[in-house]
Amino acid sequence: MPTHRVLAMLAALLFVCPYPAASLSEFEIAGRKPALVAIPLGKDSLYSPWLNELDYPNQVVGKLLFGGRNILFGWTDVLLEPRNAVKFGEHWLVGVGRGVRKGFLNTVGGFGHLITFPLPQIDFQLPDGGSSLPR
Repeated sequence: MPTHRVLAMLAALLFVCPYPAASLSEFEIAGRKPALVAIPLGKDSLYSPWLNELDYPNQVVGKLLFGGRNILFGWTDVLLEPRNAVKFGEHWLVGVGRGVRKGFLNTVGGFGHLITFPLPQIDFQLPDGGSSLPR
């Protein structure tokens, strides 16, 4: 068995995923296979954008940059979510709670992407597709 598949299976055993994986339709339509191990970090998790890359080098670089962006800017959801909550008619404390959860998961997921960047078979699905800054 190839080494990358063994590592992917070990990574899957280390994490308990309480939420089902997102729909694969976007990848099935494009005729590509998504990551072998998709680890959703929340019920609003989405596949990572670097999975759209077709070849290994671009996926590795995309995963590395995506992880770095979420480490640096994942915490900004703590500030952005209360503003969005008020904007959509919710109480600002709801936004604070959502922001703390998303900020923590985006930052932790960023570290996961950064550590596993040579293995594009493993995807940590982040809430709302990761940090919204910078885009």
